[in-house]
Amino acid sequence: MIPAPHTTTLSTRGSGVSRTQRVTAWAGPMVDRIELDTAILHLAPVALETPVAWAGRADFVGITPQGLVRRWEPGESGAHPGEISAAELDPGLLPPYFNAAVISEQECPSCHALFAAARHCGACVAVTAGPRPATVHLPAADGGQARQTSIPQIVAVRDDLGAGDVFAAAFFVALSERLAPLLAATFGNAAAAIRIAGIGPSAIGGRPEIEGLFRAGEPAV
Repeated sequence: MIPAPHTTTLSTRGSGVSRTQRVTAWAGPMVDRIELDTAILHLAPVALETPVAWAGRADFVGITPQGLVRRWEPGESGAHPGEISAAELDPGLLPPYFNAAVISEQECPSCHALFAAARHCGACVAVTAGPRPATVHLPAADGGQARQTSIPQIVAVRDDLGAGDVFAAAFFVALSERLAPLLAATFGNAAAAIRIAGIGPSAIGGRPEIEGLFRAGEPAV
């Protein structure tokens, strides 16, 4: 836990591609070096918060850089203070290495630097597409192709806020356990499908529930 004068807070309206957000409070950047001893390090900035450096053990590093491609008018200035808009990803904000990344299809135009860094690191990149199948960009060692995943059948979408974060967390866990990237993304799809079928954080599925849905739709690769 790093103390900050404020907790980064977003105000969200709408859903899916029509969602708009404003920054109502910001914790500020992480300026101190952090010490780690972890199997999985998930770098998930919300609004430009990311550690400038870390030391110690991180066996698997995943990044969801959505907070690195967000810009907003600070304070009370502007016609819409705090409203978030898209910005090109600064490659200097990316970690020196990572194993995998997850972005949304809306973030793709801002993430050219991410794909270049992934090629350099030999990392895979999953691009989520709401209720449609995610696409996994494989590293050169796995053929360097873009492969589409399979998704479980969704009866009804009740609440999609945070579904991409749930996908990313499950995707990184599966990759860290040596599942192939396409299968790991299918595991992430199962986790996201359970999340959007319910409402709020309590709709996040447990591992047995996710694995059951994953096995039901596991593709042959």
